[in-house]
Amino acid sequence: MIGLTFDTGALIALEQRRMRMRALAKIAGEAIATTPGATLVDAIVMASAASRGDAVYTSDVGDLERLRRRFPSVRILAA
Repeated sequence: MIGLTFDTGALIALEQRRMRMRALAKIAGEAIATTPGATLVDAIVMASAASRGDAVYTSDVGDLERLRRRFPSVRILAA
């Protein structure tokens, strides 16, 4: 089982019931559940990038490519 650690900002956001924080966490959790081998950090990176329309610059292209199906709008750039 994968653990999850929240920083102070995330805990405050959840406490205040900020829907955006909860929605990003839900999207990342769904991506992990449906993508074998995906890690929490990779799912959060991809979900965050998708929510802003960003590209992701990474040295771990293969890891992020696994999540491409869930986040097709994210461009992955090799470092």
